Amino acid sequence: MKSTIIISVFLLLIGLLVLGCPACSSKDDYIGTYTAVDDDGPTHKENIIVLKESGQGTWKCCGEESDHEVSFSWTIKGKEMRIYTKGGGVMTGELRKHSFVMRLPERKTLTFHKTGDVE
Repeated sequence: MKSTIIISVFLLLIGLLVLGCPACSSKDDYIGTYTAVDDDGPTHKENIIVLKESGQGTWKCCGEESDHEVSFSWTIKGKEMRIYTKGGGVMTGELRKHSFVMRLPERKTLTFHKTGDVE
């Protein structure tokens, strides 16, 4: 009876490790600096997102004249990235290899490509 319980616990732990490790490594794969260019309008606005290991990030947009930086937290759920704003909003994006496509309000999308590691 005791050996059956020990074997069951051991198998449960192995199962949790096997299921849990891919989720952990997938978030690590996306840590870094990403850039997207918004081509709408007369100027091309550069957007820079930095995803940190801590699950925190920053989004800097709009070029030199009106630099604006916003802090947020982020998670990975399946093949989706979620950005949680301090105001309580949630934005979702589709994960791709070395990039992600972020869906913005008004049916707009921006494709962010990895341009470097976190400094």
